[in-house]
Amino acid sequence: MPDLDEARAAADGIASSEEELCLVALFGDDARSLIQRVRGRDFPNAALTKPADAGEAERVRRLVEILEDSGAGELTVDDGGTRITVRKQEDPVPQQFAATAAPQPVAVAPPPANAGPVVTSPLVGTFYRSSAPGEPVFVEVGDRVEVGQVLCLIEAMKLFSELKSDHAGTVRSVLAQDGAAVEFGQILFELEP
Repeated sequence: MPDLDEARAAADGIASSEEELCLVALFGDDARSLIQRVRGRDFPNAALTKPADAGEAERVRRLVEILEDSGAGELTVDDGGTRITVRKQEDPVPQQFAATAAPQPVAVAPPPANAGPVVTSPLVGTFYRSSAPGEPVFVEVGDRVEVGQVLCLIEAMKLFSELKSDHAGTVRSVLAQDGAAVEFGQILFELEP
């Protein structure tokens, strides 16, 4: 097997890459004739790699002008075995963006002056009355609650936090819907002492 310098000399300049040089080194004249045949072929996209002369470029420019003036979508010209097709590019449909209103903050009403203790949300999240769907709720209106008793869960960023009562009393009202978003400081429960 010849070394690289011998292969380069034997290739007579026909090898334009290391792969072709290896082919010539391994297969000699058979590889040389194959490379010459491959380079001599007229591939379907060979016209794309050949530089266009000024006459061809002007001809294509003129065809584009004719197409634009005609209102047609496509123009094909066959001339002596050369086919030129010019197509209009469809205008992109402009994207219409709907004006979206910014989310309105939930108004957090202060507790009435004569009301009993209230339980407010300690964070922004999602309010859940039970530990899981189908499970009984933690408290109902009319239930007696003690200090430290779990009233609900609030989920924020996939973390569930138990909200426990700071007051003993009876649940007078539940002011948040199960599965609804709640804001920091929003009143969730009203209690009667």
